[in-house]
Amino acid sequence: ALGADGVMVGRLQAYALSVAGALGVGHLIKLLREELEICMALSGCASLADIAQADLGASPRSAGEDLC
Repeated sequence: ALGADGVMVGRLQAYALSVAGALGVGHLIKLLREELEICMALSGCASLADIAQADLGASPRSAGEDLC
């Protein structure tokens, strides 16, 4: 999505809220933060400020998308 600030996290929050209420949303946010920290470490970024535009990109397309 061009110009998007965040993509596809609202559904996750709705699921977490419906399953475990506020604690579920808190747990989800903890998991997302941990995943971001791992990705940053693997990319050599120590802080959010270290993430350059060149580090960001679209996900590779899956083979199934070409069949539609």
